[in-house]
Order: sequence, then structure tokens, then C-alpha cells
Amino acid sequence: QSSCAFVPKGVSMWPFLKNRKQTVIIKKIDRPIKIYDVIFYTNPNGREVLHRVIGFNGEDFIVSGDGVIETEIVNNDSIFGVMQCFYKGKKLIPTTSEKHLKKVDKWYSNPKKRQRKIKCFKFRLKVKNKLKLLLTKRKNKNV
Repeated sequence: QSSCAFVPKGVSMWPFLKNRKQTVIIKKIDRPIKIYDVIFYTNPNGREVLHRVIGFNGEDFIVSGDGVIETEIVNNDSIFGVMQCFYKGKKLIPTTSEKHLKKVDKWYSNPKKRQRKIKCFKFRLKVKNKLKLLLTKRKNKNV
């Protein structure tokens, strides 16, 4: 069984994966892909992406980041593997555990609430980045 581990960057998988904070374990596909699996694939722009399967379109998969509203269609040939688990601190979280899947299902069960939380998160991130920029500019002026 082939597998790899890496620390993903970006905010598209928030709230389950934090930017550069967790290590994920990806395993080569050895079973049919299911709803809520997190797949590692190459998108049409050539970028490697980690997103969740939220539906099917014939033989293809409808995927989305947990922290984004937009969806994308992914064909099986673009997929490297499926996330098996991730580390939250020192704790290993299997993506197939009942507890984890309940949290994911709750996140996706109310689209309006999810959309509000995503908008709020993005607003906070924007404010945080603006503050960092202002503080950096102020610091550079004082040097």
C-alpha cells in the first residue's frame, strides 16, 4: 500500500484542516471513493488539491473544500489518493471514524449555516491579514 504524508497549505479545508497546522496521510486508492472522502488530485490548472467528495456526476466526483462554497468536477484519472487520517496536535484522527464523519455530516447538513460560517471566517481572515500588513508597514517606518 502506497502512502504519503504532508502538511497542506491554504484555507479551503477549514474548519477541519488548518493552514500549515496539520499533517495529512494520503493513501493510494484501494476501494471505491465515497461521499465525504477527502481526495488528493490535480485540478485542470495543474495544481494539487485536497478537497472533499460531496456528490457524484456519473463516473466523476463533485468536490469542494470544506471552507469554500464552489464545487469542482474531478475525474478518476486526476486522483492520486484518499486522505486516511490527519493529526490534530498529537492526536491521530481517522477520516473514517464515526465521530469525525458525524462532524463532517453536521457541517454539510445545513448549507445556509455553513455558508454564513465560511463568510465569517473569510472576513476574520481578511481583517487579520490587513492588520498584519498595517503593523508591518508601521514597523518598517519606525526602523
